[in-house]
Amino acid sequence: MTIKKDTRSEPWDKLLHRDLQSHDRAAGFLKECFAEGPDVFLLGLRHLAEAQGGIGKLAKKTGLGRESLYKLLSGNQGGRLSSVILVLNALDIEVSFSLDKRLLEKPKKVKKMVGRRAA
Repeated sequence: MTIKKDTRSEPWDKLLHRDLQSHDRAAGFLKECFAEGPDVFLLGLRHLAEAQGGIGKLAKKTGLGRESLYKLLSGNQGGRLSSVILVLNALDIEVSFSLDKRLLEKPKKVKKMVGRRAA
């Protein structure tokens, strides 16, 4: 008996873009990207833009050029905050801020070891 293996698979970005059609998953994805840093966040925005119709559609909605958007969302260069806000608004993303709960905890007292050396 011969078993045929199905070697067809979808590229990861197609799977991601399909997953990003869900608003809840898109929000969670961007939250995780933001936690990784600005470059990863901008790349996450690019994937979300591609999932929602592409960079061309985003360019029309924001009034920014496609080339500018590709540069901004490449993750390699910093962009203007005003441009990032245009992109967020065009993708119907609302940003909110809250205090880090770890900062609200009382700091632990640290005992000083005066005159002692570590063993």
